[in-house]
Amino acid sequence: MIDKDLLNNKITFSIFFFIVGNLIFNHEYIYYFIKDSNQIDFSIFTDKWQLGQYLCTYKLEFAKRCFNGTIFDIFNIKVSFEKIYLYNLIIFNCLIFALIALINKIESNKTIIFLYSIFLFSPFSFNSFANLIAASEPQLYLLLSILILINLKNKEELFFSSIISISAILIHEISFFVLFPIIFFIKFQNCYPKRKFNSLILFSSANILTYIMIIFFGGLSQENGLLLYDQIIEIKDQNFNTARIYLTSIFEATSAYTKPTIIRNVLNLNIPVLFVYIFINYFFAYKIFTNLFELDKGFLSLVKLFFLFLAMLVIYFLLLGFFDQIIEFFLKRNPSGAPLLKDIVLKISFIIFVIISFYILHLYGFMKLINEIYKYSNFLLFLSPILILLIYAVGSAYGRYVAYLLINLTFVSVYFLIEFKHVKLNTKYFIFWLMINFTTFAFVHIHDEGFSGNYSKLPLTIIDY
Repeated sequence: MIDKDLLNNKITFSIFFFIVGNLIFNHEYIYYFIKDSNQIDFSIFTDKWQLGQYLCTYKLEFAKRCFNGTIFDIFNIKVSFEKIYLYNLIIFNCLIFALIALINKIESNKTIIFLYSIFLFSPFSFNSFANLIAASEPQLYLLLSILILINLKNKEELFFSSIISISAILIHEISFFVLFPIIFFIKFQNCYPKRKFNSLILFSSANILTYIMIIFFGGLSQENGLLLYDQIIEIKDQNFNTARIYLTSIFEATSAYTKPTIIRNVLNLNIPVLFVYIFINYFFAYKIFTNLFELDKGFLSLVKLFFLFLAMLVIYFLLLGFFDQIIEFFLKRNPSGAPLLKDIVLKISFIIFVIISFYILHLYGFMKLINEIYKYSNFLLFLSPILILLIYAVGSAYGRYVAYLLINLTFVSVYFLIEFKHVKLNTKYFIFWLMINFTTFAFVHIHDEGFSGNYSKLPLTIIDY
């Protein structure tokens, strides 16, 4: 029997969520429209750094983040800030409806209004999207919402999850860290009881192979990069960094701005403050869901395995950086040979890293690992957003990465609330979680650019080849 009061409240809360969400997303447009409706410059509140993602298409070359540009090209949409804004407004509203469909599966008025409030009044969610209109966040979280809905409805779903997740990686490769871990653990929990892992294997293989393809072959050639830059400056005159994201490899980009900025941001306390904020959010979320987590000494073996792979990953990147410097030194007189040699070293070293990783897992025991992952799967799913912090190694948008992490934590919370229907949950901590985020949003904004901005200015130098 349907509870009419609950149904009416869900409708009311959903309308409120839709209206306030659009007010937050469109607040700058509304301001300039009231100020002068005849002369609205959409480049003011649409992030110009994202232009390359809407101009680069697969017709030009296979490269990372060309998905949106290809969509514009297929439908013969002329790229402009106004069209980009409208496109993202449509995506954002689709996300709102997907969240409404997801959150309204919960049968609790208080929990529903809490979750809507977190999305609306935290500094890292809708407010972050509004500060970086044209970026990929609303698209990725629309796809994540759809993936969760699909896997809640059909626990043995096979193909759609792979197709959607591949699209997400093509939109932005960061989705491998944003979408993949959450859906991996959800699928694992769905597959394990019947020991039918076809869906999980297909999903994992599709994501890993797509991500590897993007890393190895997703760079744009210098010729096409300069062509893309010419198209960019026709729309908006700006520095070369707008296009550099397509031209640089991960390691060149890291050398260019990640190393200098991460030290500076530790010294000026941006990163420590962000980490404290993460800890506070995780503390209250843990208090809510602590009774779902059955931890014992066996969990320590998984922790040790994780830190082993983390140490291997750090050493791997350090060695790559070392060889990068060696190659630069020995090929000073033949700089044209450096990119080819770097590419060979990257691919061979990655293959060696994968082989060593599989050998370590073989020694640990594949079945032991599978059984332990299932045993602690709720807690691993809860921790999965933290994997996003690995991106600190190759980027400098530290606040943006924290926003991804905390939005993911919110999505995991939504999933737990739907799946476990408030069984054993300490819901009294909801109010504390909301209060700390609203206080941060209202009074303690860490940076004047909010969570969407980089915490330092990128260099303005053109890439050397």
